[in-house]
This record gives sequence, C-alpha cells and structure tokens, in this order.
Amino acid sequence: MVARGFSETATKVQMVKVEDRLTKVEDRLTKVEDRLENIEKILLRQQNEKIQNMERRINRLEEMFAVK
Repeated sequence: MVARGFSETATKVQMVKVEDRLTKVEDRLTKVEDRLENIEKILLRQQNEKIQNMERRINRLEEMFAVK
C-alpha cells in the first residue's frame, strides 16, 4: 500500500518541469494582461475624445439656437 502511494507521487524532476511550465504560463498571462491594459487605455482615451467632441458640438448647437 505504501509502495503504491510512492509510485503515484511525482518526482522532483517532474515537479521542476511543472513549475517551469507554470512559470511560462504566468509570464504569458502577464503579457496578455499588459496588452489588454494597453487596449483598455486606448479605448478609454478614444471614448473620452468622442465625449468631448460631442459636448463641443452640443454647446455649438445650444449657442446657435440660444438654448441654455
């Protein structure tokens, strides 16, 4: 029974390989997170510019029609 338990236990070499793979996965996830963060910043900046443009246009329309 004890021998069976040890036969199913991962070796140190196997554990090192798993740790290396996990490290690589973490690195890739970090890169994906960084890229998504950059995309988010770009989208937020574009959205903000569109909102500001719309506000300017609304202000011009209000001035044209003397609405306030």
